[in-house]
Amino acid sequence: MVTTDDPVLHEKVLMLRQFGEQNQPGENRLSQILGWNYRINAVQAAFTRSQLARYPEYHAVRERNIAAFLARLAELPGILVPHVPADRTHVYHILRFRFDPVAAGLEGIAPGAFRQVLYRALRAEGVPISQYQLTPLPGQLPFQTKEGYGQGLPWTLPGVPAQRYAIEDYPQTLAVIDDSLTLQRRQLHPDSGPLLQVYADAFEKVWQNLERIEQMARSAVYEAPWQRIAQPRPYVPGETTSAS
Repeated sequence: MVTTDDPVLHEKVLMLRQFGEQNQPGENRLSQILGWNYRINAVQAAFTRSQLARYPEYHAVRERNIAAFLARLAELPGILVPHVPADRTHVYHILRFRFDPVAAGLEGIAPGAFRQVLYRALRAEGVPISQYQLTPLPGQLPFQTKEGYGQGLPWTLPGVPAQRYAIEDYPQTLAVIDDSLTLQRRQLHPDSGPLLQVYADAFEKVWQNLERIEQMARSAVYEAPWQRIAQPRPYVPGETTSAS
């Protein structure tokens, strides 16, 4: 979806969505610019318009629900919740929480091991917490193999300098992947306020048992997320895959 108050940009977007055609009454079907077939159907458009009419109300309720939830979690030592500056708003599509064992009073515990045990404990309490992305973007297979668009493009284009895609070049990203978990989508429903408070209860229960979390973290076998990824085989056109 694109919104704009620029009539020239609006016209170009309309052309881009349908093969680059101007699509005016009486016009022939000639592509004026390079375009695609990006039209949604009438049912999708009607649903989107109805949801947009509800958006201000939904957003206000969502802001209250999530703010109350994050305020409770922010009181727990060793958890860093999303921060929104006073002059900004947040879509809250994904809530990412970072965990610091030292701030939680657990000396000598690796952040990743702390996060790994918290994952198990919070899931056991019914919080659908999850990891989101297990390796920096340059660690994804298309960059590692440089298959690209076929024949190694764009890396094999003339004049393109050699590129290095080593995940150790991204220590901050690795740290975030290692010590964080996410809550996705549940918080977006305007009626999720009571559910989020139940999740906050679960977080508080886990934090009341940090001595047990410490024992588990110290005895856990730990591998960084990017070290335990089973690399998929490179995509072969025409080859089918099956889901198990």
